[in-house]
Amino acid sequence: MTFPVIVTRTAPGVYKTVERLKALGVRPLAVPLLKVKFKEKAEIPSNAVVTIFTSVNGVKSYAQLTKRRDSRVYCIGETTRAAAEEMGWTVLASSQGGTKELIRLVQSHIKPEDGLIIHPTNAKTAAGMTEKLKVLGYAAQMVHCYTAERSEGLPKTAVDALKVRDCVVLLYSSEAALNFLNLFKDCRNNDLRIIGFSENIVSVLRSAGFKRLWVAKNPTEEAMLKILNLPEFLG
Repeated sequence: MTFPVIVTRTAPGVYKTVERLKALGVRPLAVPLLKVKFKEKAEIPSNAVVTIFTSVNGVKSYAQLTKRRDSRVYCIGETTRAAAEEMGWTVLASSQGGTKELIRLVQSHIKPEDGLIIHPTNAKTAAGMTEKLKVLGYAAQMVHCYTAERSEGLPKTAVDALKVRDCVVLLYSSEAALNFLNLFKDCRNNDLRIIGFSENIVSVLRSAGFKRLWVAKNPTEEAMLKILNLPEFLG
């Protein structure tokens, strides 16, 4: 495999991914599309009894804002779970799918009368998960712990790579996907192969007219990279 792979993951994780891809024989390019900044203050409800984490950034940013580690914790994916456990939380369960599966997991473990559920997340994240939980009768609230600012341009190496038909783009969030569309307009190539961390991410590209789209089977980078070796991907 000698095709270019653009890794849009935020730093410093992007560099770990680049090293993994080098071992696979592809040509990785580190192109973070978002710059994460942890907030120094946030409004954290004192009566929260359940915490749901959907990203490593959510875990690490929230960990800097509170010393509490006694809430009941549920996560999306093993990577997020590992980060939460590293920060001192005991994770009761984690889903291997997206937000829908996590909500089903919450329903199977938590009753609405158990108390407030909080979701530490990006300040720009839509309140989709908490709103769905409210519809189901739960008390739920987002806690804005970090911001993810969009990068303002692409390096020339990335622009050149995006013109190659077999170029691959790895996308890790919907916000990154939206910024990719904005920055990509000057080097349009609908033949790109795009691998998304979740269906929500890929749907952003599908709506924009892209056809060569793949979704990770599980919300892990390992699942994303496995796609690179699938016959239908390489064909």
